[in-house]
Amino acid sequence: MPPRLTLKPGQKGTKKLLAQAADWLIGVGYHYDGQRQKRLKTVELIGEEIDWTPPPKRPANETIVAIRVAWGGGELGVPAGRAAAGVAGQRR
Repeated sequence: MPPRLTLKPGQKGTKKLLAQAADWLIGVGYHYDGQRQKRLKTVELIGEEIDWTPPPKRPANETIVAIRVAWGGGELGVPAGRAAAGVAGQRR
């Protein structure tokens, strides 16, 4: 049963909960159960807050990056050489 209405802190319908848990309140959802004829209010709260460092950004798929391939590696060297030839042709 998805929520019919989702509210952010400070909107009408969240004032009482905002007074109780102002620092932790993320959102309030209203669900309506037709069989039991009930309106259910759900609350989304912050449970834990810790420091976090995001991982470094990965390059986009279209980004060209330089790689070094050892030519003694038989299987890997041949496809890499063909790919490099194609890139060198695009630069001209």
